[in-house]
Amino acid sequence: MSQLETDDDMDLAVGLSLKGIAEQYGLTTKVLIRLQRDQLIGKPICRRDIRFLEGLSKVWSRPWYIRQQVSRYSKAQRQRLILDRPELSEKWQRWVYRQYLDSDIERGTGGRMLNPERIIKIRLLCNTLEQMFNLKPTPQVVATIKIIRKKAYRDKAKLKRQDQGLDHKPPNVEEGGGVSSSFLDQEYFDVLKTLYPHADL
Repeated sequence: MSQLETDDDMDLAVGLSLKGIAEQYGLTTKVLIRLQRDQLIGKPICRRDIRFLEGLSKVWSRPWYIRQQVSRYSKAQRQRLILDRPELSEKWQRWVYRQYLDSDIERGTGGRMLNPERIIKIRLLCNTLEQMFNLKPTPQVVATIKIIRKKAYRDKAKLKRQDQGLDHKPPNVEEGGGVSSSFLDQEYFDVLKTLYPHADL
């Protein structure tokens, strides 16, 4: 702290939006909101909080620190983190994800659908969303549903491969116990890119 800066000065609000602060320090607005909820930074964000964010930003997106965090989790914990899909921040998004993940649609060779009568039609899904969550079926909502559907089907296929014993890939361990970046499969990579959007993974 500068000799010219008093405690009162450090408690002054910075006058920037959450989006502006997030962009400046390589974080996301979701992270800032969570930090406020956990009372690690204030609301509004003041100059004292900026000092904390400056330090956090120096390690937040660095691959070495990310890999050290990943290496702490067991295979089951990593799978749960994947399926929790933290990027699905809205309750309705998580509900849609579970509908697709738990569906009994089967695919054969080349991805051919074996029981197309079981397909979840987006139009009907939108009707249910409007009734349950009062969510209008805007083009943006429909586009989001399609993205979620793709994630769910990919996760569903991965779980099936694991159940059949076809997806056993031992992790590559770096010197010092960290997990190398080659270990980060596509699904987990998606999660990390959401949590650390500015990281060079």
